[in-house]
Amino acid sequence: MCVIGAAPATWQQRAMAATLAAGPDVVASHRTAARLWGLVERSGPIEVTTGAERRVRLAGVVAHRSRHLTSDDRSVRSQVPCTSIERTLIDAASSAGARVVGRWIDLARRDLDLDLTRLATRASELSMPGRALPTSLAEALALRGDGADPGR
Repeated sequence: MCVIGAAPATWQQRAMAATLAAGPDVVASHRTAARLWGLVERSGPIEVTTGAERRVRLAGVVAHRSRHLTSDDRSVRSQVPCTSIERTLIDAASSAGARVVGRWIDLARRDLDLDLTRLATRASELSMPGRALPTSLAEALALRGDGADPGR
């Protein structure tokens, strides 16, 4: 990425720079990915996720490692490599309550064609000893069935 001129870097440029600087196969994740997907307007520090074998240390960047970051968990939004909408909801749910997570799910169903079954399946696959399903996500999913109207 090349930035010319005296204008300060945008948030999106900082997110892209963090994923590039962190190395190959690193994706923006958690609340950073939630912002890329349009679920939140503000996201705090840039968050990235990489495979468990790699350590990322960048000033101002929160790095997560995962043994279970598959190709299905990866996407691109606004040209920034990030987690899929399903993985983003699963990861970001740990930092929000059930009501907020429910709003994110409704927005993703309405605007991003989120499939609830796919979300629930991936959440179940990632739930294991040492990584429990966030309570807020479990509660939000329990209130939504495939027939539930996500609203407008």
